[in-house]
Formats: sequence, structure tokens, C-alpha cells
Amino acid sequence: MSGERDDEKTWAELVDAFNADPEPRDGVTRWPAAENVEQDDLPDQHEDDPYGEMPDPYARTPRIPGNLPHEETPEGGRVAASSADGTAEPYTSEDDHFVPPNPPPIPRGDRATRWAWTGMAGAPSVLLLSSVLNWTPSNEVMLVLVGGFVAGFVTLIGRMRGRNPHDPDNGAVV
Repeated sequence: MSGERDDEKTWAELVDAFNADPEPRDGVTRWPAAENVEQDDLPDQHEDDPYGEMPDPYARTPRIPGNLPHEETPEGGRVAASSADGTAEPYTSEDDHFVPPNPPPIPRGDRATRWAWTGMAGAPSVLLLSSVLNWTPSNEVMLVLVGGFVAGFVTLIGRMRGRNPHDPDNGAVV
């Protein structure tokens, strides 16, 4: 039974240590002094507004060009990002502008694969459309739709490639 008392005592010490304020070690603080915010420094809360007043993040404020540390003056070769009236001027330079290459064309695939995908996607689409429009297809149409879906599924599964012949890795071997 003394094991349970030791466990309870240890648990109580852990809870007390968790809730206790940490003591500063040798005057070293855990964060910069600029982040120490006094209660007086916090923005005033309005009594009638329990959520406070939120600034508009999309409000445009006029800014004087060149007042940010990362900007250079126009004499230094950089163009200001916005003018004093708040209108934005895009920064464009031939040296810094990246134009990605055109993507390769989408492979068309062979005719059997295209028909298989048409059966796989077309049959459920027609059935969904008939359900939405409250139309009951005839038995022949249902046979064609279900047959097209099954044929497309079997064709796509049958034409799946096995492993890549250029890939020497067999995967995980236990």
C-alpha cells in the first residue's frame, strides 16, 4: 500500500509544480523585454462591445514610399511598392521575374482507354441526372449504362500496368 501513497504524493507534487509560477534563473527571462505587456498597455475594451473593436485588415492606408527598411529609393534602382496616395504600383524587373515554361500537353491516350473512361464516368452521370430529373430510363438504357460502366471498369483494370520495368526496387521486402 505504500506504493500507492508514493504515487499519490508524486502526483500531487507534479500538479503543484505545474501550477506554480516558474522562478527566474539568474535574471534570465524566457522572452524579450519588448513582449512584456503590462495591463495598462492593452487596448481599452468597450463595456458595450464584449468582443472589442477589430481593425479592418483590408483597409488601405496611405504610405510614403521608401519608409520601409527593405525598400530602396528610386535613385537606388528599386521602384516603390505604393505611392503616397495609396495606389499600388507593381514591382517588375526583368532580372527578378520568373516565367515558368509551358506545361506539356495532356496525353490523349488511346481510343480504348478513352471509351473506358467515358463508360466509367458517363454511366453514373446519366443515372444521377435521371434521378435528379425524376426520369425512369427504360430497361435497354439501363442495360447499356450498367454494361458500359462494367466494361469500362474491366478495361481499365485489365490495362493497368504492373510494376515499372525501369524501377529496380521491389518495394519493402520483409
